[in-house]
Amino acid sequence: TQSPPQEKTGSSVNMDLNTEESPTQGQPLRNPAAVIRTDGYVELLRGRVPCPTCRGAGSIPKEQESQLVALIPVQDDRLKPRRTCLWVSLAIIGCLLTAGLLIFFMFPRDVKISNNVKLLLPKNLTIDLKHEAVNFIVENPFNITNSNYFPVKISEATMSVVFAEKVLNTTTLSMDKTVQVRSHNSFSIPIGIAFNKQNGLAQLVHDCAEPYPFYHRRVMFFSVTASYNFLGRDEEASLSMYTQVSCGNDTLRLP
Repeated sequence: TQSPPQEKTGSSVNMDLNTEESPTQGQPLRNPAAVIRTDGYVELLRGRVPCPTCRGAGSIPKEQESQLVALIPVQDDRLKPRRTCLWVSLAIIGCLLTAGLLIFFMFPRDVKISNNVKLLLPKNLTIDLKHEAVNFIVENPFNITNSNYFPVKISEATMSVVFAEKVLNTTTLSMDKTVQVRSHNSFSIPIGIAFNKQNGLAQLVHDCAEPYPFYHRRVMFFSVTASYNFLGRDEEASLSMYTQVSCGNDTLRLP
């Protein structure tokens, strides 16, 4: 008779388990780094790598291995390079110095018009006692001063003359003058003046015909405006003044 199969005892089962080959015995691993060894077992990571900052207690996907970020302690000397404050201070000082120089040189300053003439003598003087009319031309000289560190270009100047609350004439002179850096330039504006019945000043005709200069001179009000351009901007400079004007021949004397 055939005896029934005997059951394996627990000791034999343990022996079979202990005699079973581990994955690391008999054949080499393709990725030795993909194995975590502990005190009692060997774990295959299967496409993962050990976590370098987890103290051997974890793993990360292998494709994220190149994305690891190194942590540096705050007290590490590499975070406190020498001369950093020096270079930062020099950069700030250089920027402030450059900005200050640009503001100093490019800041727009005044362009002034001046006139020091006390008496304007007539040119092309004609005195018509019969028709009670006097016509003459005066040239009013001006100085224009550029206080900027860049040149300015004068495009035109307008001047008007007023006497006895009447605007005798207004003229505009087109010009193309350049006033260089921190310098001055001069120009003259001619303007015609008339005394006649039309403007109500015919009574001055006989005074202009007198031989004495005292009768010739009248104080008139002049207003001049100069248009100039600099750095793409259009500006104006103006001047108002009172000046004596002669309407007769001041060199004529009676014997």
